[in-house]
Amino acid sequence: MQTRILLVDDSEDIQDALAMVFGEVGYVFKGVQHVIDLEKIILDFKPDVILLDIWLGSTDGKLICKFLKNHGPTKRIPICILSAGIEREPIDCGQDALVEKPFEIDYLKSVVDKLADKNQTKQSVS
Repeated sequence: MQTRILLVDDSEDIQDALAMVFGEVGYVFKGVQHVIDLEKIILDFKPDVILLDIWLGSTDGKLICKFLKNHGPTKRIPICILSAGIEREPIDCGQDALVEKPFEIDYLKSVVDKLADKNQTKQSVS
């Protein structure tokens, strides 16, 4: 089963780079630059992992993360927050991982692999 990754990030450069990187290793990748209809996108795409930027324009990614982690259909999907590391307070929104930008691609891939493995193990047990 191919790993499915959803990236929610308003940076077109990050979207393009990660689409190429994860596509090369055989992952199914989808990127969105906004949170409009995000729940529908998630339910339709069925990601194994969500990569979520901490700031999406004027939208606080922490609030999106909290919503997804407390909402029935999405609460079991691992979320990795992508942060520029400029937050004044610790980030605690229920995320499963936190990766600071700029990041090493190999490190991000290893985080995604661990989260996807954990999620697929949970699904096979349920």
